[in-house]
Formats: sequence, structure tokens, C-alpha cells
Amino acid sequence: MRRLKKLFAILMSVIIITSCSLSLYADASPLYAFLQSIVHVIYDEYEVVTVTFNAHRDINVFPLTSPDRIVIDVNYSLLKGKPQIISGGNLVKSIRYAQYDKNIVRVVLDTNGKQEYQVKQENNIIKVYVGSLNSGNKNTAQNSQDNGSHDNSEQQSERQSDRDQDGRGEIADRGVSNRIINTSISKNLFYNNTGDRVYLSIKDSLLTEGGENYKKLYTEKYSDDGLTYTITFSSTLAKLDAGTIEINDRYLESITITKTLLPLQTSIKFKAKDKFVYHVMGRTQTKDTNITILKPASSNDKLVVIDAGHGGSEPGAIYKNMIEKNVNLDIALKLNELLKKNNINTYMIREDDSFVGLYERAYIANKLNASLFISIHNNALENNPSFDGTMTLYSINKKESKQFDSYDFANILQKGLINDIDTKDRNVRERDDLVVLRMTEMPAALVEVAFITNANDRAKLQSEEFRQKVAQSLCNSIIKALSEVR
Repeated sequence: MRRLKKLFAILMSVIIITSCSLSLYADASPLYAFLQSIVHVIYDEYEVVTVTFNAHRDINVFPLTSPDRIVIDVNYSLLKGKPQIISGGNLVKSIRYAQYDKNIVRVVLDTNGKQEYQVKQENNIIKVYVGSLNSGNKNTAQNSQDNGSHDNSEQQSERQSDRDQDGRGEIADRGVSNRIINTSISKNLFYNNTGDRVYLSIKDSLLTEGGENYKKLYTEKYSDDGLTYTITFSSTLAKLDAGTIEINDRYLESITITKTLLPLQTSIKFKAKDKFVYHVMGRTQTKDTNITILKPASSNDKLVVIDAGHGGSEPGAIYKNMIEKNVNLDIALKLNELLKKNNINTYMIREDDSFVGLYERAYIANKLNASLFISIHNNALENNPSFDGTMTLYSINKKESKQFDSYDFANILQKGLINDIDTKDRNVRERDDLVVLRMTEMPAALVEVAFITNANDRAKLQSEEFRQKVAQSLCNSIIKALSEVR
């Protein structure tokens, strides 16, 4: 009997200890909130930095100087992964975040000078508005005495922590004003909405195979109202963590990632503010997948897609001090501006020095239901520098209208350039081998403006006035072609 009592006492002790341990663990588990994402959006007169955690926590926001910055301390929070630094915009020039101490994640907005700012916190989302705001509730990041609680030693401590913690962070690619910083959820995601081409990029992931023989390695589904789009794929194809990233720009409300174990699958759900179509393209050159968000032109609208040839890791022809991709982009931007002044709807494949795949360019134009596609290039012939002039290339797709096709479009462009820019006529040429011409389903042409390997042509291309003339000539020809497109 004594043994039974002793055994019962031991069992009760074990149960009590275990219960206490579980209780303590349960209490400690939700104690810390984890940083999920940071989104930086730039507007004309102000910028918004949205910091999202997986739970609400008290915050302390204050300005510091030398250098000017706005500090956000989030109590009882933890950072998963490495600290990061990201380049920003005009007002917020960079964003840093790190584990400031064992209980606080610190996010630092480095500002260009002293900036007005306003903070709004809704549950687990913290929004910092920086710049000229139409609100009376503003703060100015003038000095550390503004809130009366931070002296020079605090500034020194904060700067030292930045060096110790943030110094290990990687600097993200420059030149994009809206992005998601690599965090516990979005470490392999990059969202861009700075130009016509709005897309989500998934690093180290290929969700499609092939170009012409395009093969999906995912399934897709649109909601009945067309506002939600979900793709689902094997989790082995992309390393993503589950969670929701609040976007809230003019395209998307959020992006949500969910995962299942049986089967081992990952889903990405886009919750949009309008009805869009989505183009998914795996890119072997950059080892990523781009999901482009598109608003197709209606049957009554006429849309012109402008493709600045090459870009990013593909420079095109290089000769002496001239790089083709830069010249192509300059002319394309000028053309885009002229067409818009003439109330022509346009879509630019790239507006900066970024890589876009050849099939990706063509498929985007097709999904946009474009009326015309123009690709702007410049030529090179290093072994024959005396060769000069302008040529326009085309390929007729079976889906094109027989009333006005790529040959007709190329002819209009070529004749216009020869009349306007005083270069040698190298004629219109059929090129079925070029992807952006062969795979586009609307009248499409590729203009080779001049030869950068020819001294006279190169001198012309170096002239701002000449490049403007080229853009004006292309604009005039496109307007003429649009009048004939059905």
C-alpha cells in the first residue's frame, strides 16, 4: 500500500511539473511577435513605409539626428533571418532593421534631411508616412530632444547597434521605389510596381519550363469575381514561408502564402483591387519566376507595346563607349512620352535597366491584347565598320489580321525613318528566327535604328536631337498604323 501511495505521489509530481512546463511554454510562445514584411511605396509628395508583424505589439517611434533618421522600436519582437539594409527613395533613402536587443526589433528609416512624419498603427500593421501630408497630426524629425526622451548617448547607442547589427545586411538592388524587403515571409520575393510592368519575382524558383513549348509546373485559379488569383505548386519548386504581405497599392491589397504537408504544396494568393490577368514565367537566365500582373486592353481600345531591346544582364551590342541597351531605352522612353501626349495607350516592357526574357516580352504583349508591338534596337557589325543604315524586321504570325499585318507595320516604320532621320535605307527584312516577332500575335516590328559600329551612325546616336527625331518619326508612323489596324 505504501508503495502504491509513493508511486501515486511521484506520478502526480510528474503531471504537475509537466503541466506547469506546458503552461509556461504556452504563455511564452505568443510573447514575441515576428517581423513579416516591410513595404516601401513612393508617391509624389510623400512616402509610406508599412511594417507588418504577425501580432500587435506596443511601439516607440522617435527621430534622431547625425544622420537624420526615424526609429521604430517594436517591443517584445523577434527577427528571423539576417538583418537587412535596403536603398529607398527621395525622402526615405534607406531602410534598416535588426534585433536591437533580445526583446526589441528596431527599424530605422534613414531620411534625406529632417522630414515630417506621421505614424499609424492598426493591429499588427505599422505605417509611417514621411513627407508633405494633408494632416495636422505631424511630427518633424528635427532632433533627439523632440520627444524629450533620447539624449546623445542614446543616439550613439543606436548608431553603434546599427553598425553591429545592420552592418551584416545585404544591400538590395537600387532603382525600384516599391519593394518588399527580404524578411521571414518574403526573403525570396520581390514586388515591383514602379512602371507599367507590375510583377512579383520569386528567387531561385522555376515554375514553368520552355519558351515556345511553354509548360506550367503549377495550377491556377481565379475567384468568381475575378479579384483573387491563386497559383499552387510543389513546395520543392520554391522556398517560401507562410504568411500574408500587405501591399495596398493601386493594384493589390495583399499577397498570401499558404503551405500544406499532405500534399507538399505551396499556394500564392493575390488579392487584387481590380480584375487582372497574370502571366507566370520561369526564367533560366536569372533563375527566378516572374508573375506579371496585367490589365488587357478592351476590344475598343488600341494599345501599343513598346519594347526597349535587351536590358539588365543582356547589354546588347557594345562598341567603344556605347552600350546598345542604354540607347534603346532612351529612344523607347522618348517614344512613350510622345505617344502619351497624343493620347495613345502604351505599355513599356521595361523602363529601367532590367532583364526581361524574350518569350516573356511576347507573351505579355499577347495577354495585354495589344494592337501593335514595336521593339527598338540598334545594330552592330564589328568586322565591317563601314556598314551603316536603318532596317526594320518583321515576322508574320498566323493569328495576325490579313488586312494589316507585321509586314505592313514594318513598311510604315521603315519609310518614316528613312524620310526623317537621314540614314541609309537597309530595307524591310523578314526574320522568323526572332522570338519577339515570331511569337507576338499582333502586327509587330523590330527597328534597327543605326549601326553603333559605324562612325557616322554612332555620332548620330550620341546626339540627343537625333534620338528625339527617331522617337518622333516612330510616333508618327505608329499613329498612322493605328488608323489601319482592325
